[in-house]
Amino acid sequence: GEYARHEGLGETVALALQEFYQPVQAKGPLPVHLEGCLVSLAGKLDTVVAMLAAGFKPSGSEDPFALRRLGNGIVRIVLEKQLAVDLEAGVDAALGFLDAHNSDPQPGVPARAAAKAEALEFLWSRVENLLGEKGYPPDELKAVKAGGLKNLAATFLRLAAVHALRPDPDFVPVAAAFKRATNILKQAGLQAKGAGDVEVALFADEAERVLFGAVCRVEGDLAEKVSQGDYEPALRTLVGLKPEVDRFFTDVMVMVDDAKLKGNRLALLARLARLFTAVADISHIQG
Repeated sequence: GEYARHEGLGETVALALQEFYQPVQAKGPLPVHLEGCLVSLAGKLDTVVAMLAAGFKPSGSEDPFALRRLGNGIVRIVLEKQLAVDLEAGVDAALGFLDAHNSDPQPGVPARAAAKAEALEFLWSRVENLLGEKGYPPDELKAVKAGGLKNLAATFLRLAAVHALRPDPDFVPVAAAFKRATNILKQAGLQAKGAGDVEVALFADEAERVLFGAVCRVEGDLAEKVSQGDYEPALRTLVGLKPEVDRFFTDVMVMVDDAKLKGNRLALLARLARLFTAVADISHIQG
């Protein structure tokens, strides 16, 4: 930073260089300026991804290259500075630089995919560590893990919504019902995004119509709340579907012999599941 000032590179450049290594300790001060945050993030991501790709993964108490500290720094900067940084894209970029500078790259996409998966899992373990220290239980963290590194600031808001609504007496029963729905979809070999459209004409039970009506009623409002980051009200809206969900599982058998009837009921459960996963996968919540 001092050299940059003497060379006339400007105060912005000088401050960014000066703050490059921050935070130096686990709970040390973060870079103050945006430029300092960005170069610190870039340096830490580059080091963490490169070292993990080279096989230097911390084990137990052994962490000779302080990768956990660097990972904590990455997570703290993004969370505490509320930066809209996609860490999955950051890992991809860091791996891209390794590819570009590797004169003897290892052939095959699987190795690259494995390196990315390991880096993302490592960074998420740092999220779990830091937020676990703040009192967020493991099952709540699992509920927001999918895609959680793409926007950590939003992920934290989703986590806070789950944590805030957990004491609601209807929350855990709704989570159990959602888990039942996701298990049925898995049993059928389906994901929420690939179950087809719901056909109203195929409804054979009033409970199907009631649940479908409730889902349609809240979809637009829920999408608006999620787009605005109002995750707690969005989740509260979903918890409010408990009577319709309970009635469906009491009155309706999903896995029936009639293929069309079964497919339509699976599509209805998938549509319900998509509503929940827009906020959190609460099937991970323990009773």
